[in-house]
Amino acid sequence: MRLSTLLIGVALAVVPAAPAFAQDDIELLAKLGSRTFGSLPTAPAALGDGTVLFEADDGVHGPRLWRSDGTAAGTRVVTDLPYRTEYAKLYANEVVDGVAYLHMGSSIWRSDGTAAGTRELLVLPPEGKRAAAAAADGDELRRTVFLPFKGGVAFVVGNLEQRLWVADAAGVRRLDVVPEDGGWTYLGLAGSTGDELYFTQGGSLLKTDGTREGTVGVPNGADFEGLALLDGYALVASRTYTTQEGHRYPLVAVPPGSGPPVKIAESSSRIGPMRVLDGVLYFGTDAGVHRWAPEQGVTALGGPAPAGNESHASGSENFAKTGAVLFWAGGAGADGLWRHDGTSVARVPGPARSPMRITTVAPGRVLFWAYDSTDPDGERVLWLADAAGMQRVPGEVIRGEYTYPFVRSAHGLLYAAFTEQGDVELNRSDGTVAGTGQLVDLNTLPKGSGPSNAARVGDRVLFTTYEHPGLWVTDGTAAGTTVVREHDRTGAPLAPRTLYSDGATTYFQGRDDWLYRSDGTAAGTREIAGPFRALEGVGPVGSAFVFGQLPNCYPCDAELWRTDGSAAGTRSLGVEYDYPATAVAGNGRSLLIGGALFGFFRTGGETAVANHRWLNFDAVPAPGGYLAAGQAKDNESGLYRLDEDGANAQLVTPIGPNFPLGLERLGDRVVFIAETAAFGRRWHSADLRGGDLQPLPLEFGNQYVYVDQAGGFAFITRPVADGSELWRTDGTAAGTIKLVSLKGTYWDTLPDQFTAFAGQVFFTAGDEVSGRELWRTDGTPAGTKLARDLWPGPESSDPYGLVATDDFLLFTADSLEYGYEPWRIRRAPGPAPRPEEPAPVTITPLPVPDAPSSPLGTLPVKQLRATVSVQVKRAKAPRGSVRWTVSGRVDGTGCSGRVRIDLRSGSRRVKTVTAQLRRCRYTATVKAAVRGRNRSLSVRTLPTRTLVAATSRTVRVR
Repeated sequence: MRLSTLLIGVALAVVPAAPAFAQDDIELLAKLGSRTFGSLPTAPAALGDGTVLFEADDGVHGPRLWRSDGTAAGTRVVTDLPYRTEYAKLYANEVVDGVAYLHMGSSIWRSDGTAAGTRELLVLPPEGKRAAAAAADGDELRRTVFLPFKGGVAFVVGNLEQRLWVADAAGVRRLDVVPEDGGWTYLGLAGSTGDELYFTQGGSLLKTDGTREGTVGVPNGADFEGLALLDGYALVASRTYTTQEGHRYPLVAVPPGSGPPVKIAESSSRIGPMRVLDGVLYFGTDAGVHRWAPEQGVTALGGPAPAGNESHASGSENFAKTGAVLFWAGGAGADGLWRHDGTSVARVPGPARSPMRITTVAPGRVLFWAYDSTDPDGERVLWLADAAGMQRVPGEVIRGEYTYPFVRSAHGLLYAAFTEQGDVELNRSDGTVAGTGQLVDLNTLPKGSGPSNAARVGDRVLFTTYEHPGLWVTDGTAAGTTVVREHDRTGAPLAPRTLYSDGATTYFQGRDDWLYRSDGTAAGTREIAGPFRALEGVGPVGSAFVFGQLPNCYPCDAELWRTDGSAAGTRSLGVEYDYPATAVAGNGRSLLIGGALFGFFRTGGETAVANHRWLNFDAVPAPGGYLAAGQAKDNESGLYRLDEDGANAQLVTPIGPNFPLGLERLGDRVVFIAETAAFGRRWHSADLRGGDLQPLPLEFGNQYVYVDQAGGFAFITRPVADGSELWRTDGTAAGTIKLVSLKGTYWDTLPDQFTAFAGQVFFTAGDEVSGRELWRTDGTPAGTKLARDLWPGPESSDPYGLVATDDFLLFTADSLEYGYEPWRIRRAPGPAPRPEEPAPVTITPLPVPDAPSSPLGTLPVKQLRATVSVQVKRAKAPRGSVRWTVSGRVDGTGCSGRVRIDLRSGSRRVKTVTAQLRRCRYTATVKAAVRGRNRSLSVRTLPTRTLVAATSRTVRVR
């Protein structure tokens, strides 16, 4: 059913007597992954004794304060960080006179690098007009900086109503040097000599000795642009304007004492960056790079204007000096790494572009982040350079615009960087390529291999993993779980996309865009034909498998194809459709296929015929052909009979005014939603001829309803005010009963992925006590219960990808010990035969007249899986909140229905939104409080007729 108010999935099975399952029957199949989560090292600062203080999360205890001397053995925990709110974070960590001062949420701390020496100095609740809003959304104070002042440390805190503070041996107190006008007073610290503090108010630069009388404006401080302090001099960059010249940017040296200020440079663009190195000020103008010292004056070094002179606030780390060689990043028109060796200027040979955070790492060598001009679509990567050339450091990547700083320790520069798995960990560089890389894995919490796309092939199951790009197969044992093929026809990683199975053979598309097939063996896994655009599997008919080739444009139609597993037998069926396609029903002779819009297609595997005369269409196999539900154009809605080819529709039972929804076959009856004059809008049942219409004691509103068929029952979920209810029916009024009520939100509790195995039906569901876990039922309320709490407590293991064979059921779940890995349930062994008993005799029943020509269990619908792509962009948001635009595509069979987007803080889900799929794409906005720790987003499809839930990769968000 392709209707926004009804999403349906199918799993057909026969349930024998149900054995009792023990907890030990549900076990980890194999630990396939080696990935771990990142510790996200944050705000590193050098204490001055060769150690670096920083925050990191080990995945178990949450954010903690760590200390490292640049060795793995010397990296250890200092203390826990007692954040006052859930979304608090470490905004600043700066060292003054060997002591670290930390801005954590709404409090100020100090630390000497020991647990005993780490203590809270000041709690700063939200102030004035922001108090109510901040209390409502958990907002915190803005990041601050710390500067030495009068034997203590000065800092500014606050959002709109900012204040100067000082912490020293006498305690913490307000520095009352600025008149309060009752409005928005924007203050910012600019620099300190120790006895005098420079700060900005609005756009002007002031200095103070700590008293209101001693607070004065700084010459050239109006329209302030930047400040550097050197040997008692204040080097002030500002902006002026004249009608003749427009904007001009002077740099003025203000001497100590009462001497007059001296203009030492002027530029038509902003002065900057400015940096004091080895007792000399280096700065940039539109004429290039210059140096200044009190006794030497200004010297032009030449070369291009440095990057960052367009904004003094950026680029101070775009200067570095080692020995006599000065390095800087060239600005517009001269992009790259430049150097001055004391006599001449030259570009350092190499492909690095837009260098950032240039830092001396060893004598004569610098370390920096930059793009690689030979990889135009790549991210920023790490480079080592000297005056003669540069070398890219393998594997070190920055994703996004923020670049992590380098901080010096006793054993090299420490920095944060992404691992190959996309997580952030602590790294170190000693100035060599071999000595640059991950220092230690602080967060050893496993991610798992991330299995997905499970599909049955006979008595085995094929699947893929996020970590390994090959095709896996399992027989339900750890020893029998292996990679069946690793590479595509070109020798590149195979990287199979969504797997589609007819029960004996699986079809998929490789990274090389070719169509492949596999029977679960290495010899039987081979390419068929290609290349194709993106594919979606539909289903088998006769000896053929039908699939769709999706367009590479929008809006465009997809094309229906067939294959018999050979190149010669792979061809177009000559019809186009509005994707996605859905295998509605099949009987071995014909296959009925629904498109995204009206009508359906029917095919016998050689040709395809479109029938667009239906406003809605659903069908099940029935003796002599099909029983269909819907409304043909220019005709009544109701139940129709179709012949074995899916043609010659004849109305047998009118139902109105609305057409029937959710048609499912249960033995010799069908169930569906209908609105009739006699019984109202509710679930009904009828026989396979469309007659004997009977009401079921289950009403239906306009809410989302899910129906899955497994084990001879139809399982129906209904939303209620405090969660959801699970019902089952066998097509009779007496056999329609409620199995369980699940407490929580509807989307969190929603049961789905019903899969029959070994006399029971397994499914996933959630409640407030156990989170989302694996459940089982024998069709009775007493027999409907949690199968196993794989992640104990309210956290969720989020099981997905349930696929059953005769001997085992495979699924993927998350656990604290293993991460996302494959699990399996074994069929309980039968009793051993007594010696005197005769050997078992197999009795084959006679065929039932007019039965479908292939068993219902061969329909491939349950094996269809989707792949989910996700892209996250930071969006503009009101003050006090943050928003992300989450978008992507669902390829495979999940192009209709909805997706669920989860925002997590660590392992805890803090927010969930849903989005409707439109032509295989989704877009949604997720909003949260501005402060958050270790946050991530993931997208999960919700079950439809052809889709078991699939989950995207997890995306870290800031």
